[in-house]
Amino acid sequence: MSKDTVDLGHLSPKSYVKIWAVLLVLLFLSLFVGIFENALVGTILIFGVAIIKAVMVGAYFMHLKVETWWIKTGVLAGLVALFLFFIGVYPDVTAQFLK
Repeated sequence: MSKDTVDLGHLSPKSYVKIWAVLLVLLFLSLFVGIFENALVGTILIFGVAIIKAVMVGAYFMHLKVETWWIKTGVLAGLVALFLFFIGVYPDVTAQFLK
């Protein structure tokens, strides 16, 4: 490679496998959390794990760690809209478990 090449933030294949393994552990954690009797605590923990997984995918697989600020801002705006959606449907989701 010449010295004029630009590092685009790509990781080694071993790093991608490690990140995938962490995401897999978080998947099983969120499945285990679904067993909790308390629906409120379970829902909060599942959404918390989902947010962690989304940040990891965005940072490493979508290479947002090396993107410009306006691309990060656009992705953040989408995530805020998704969060508002979660808040909007939360009463309907928990109401069916409380019947």
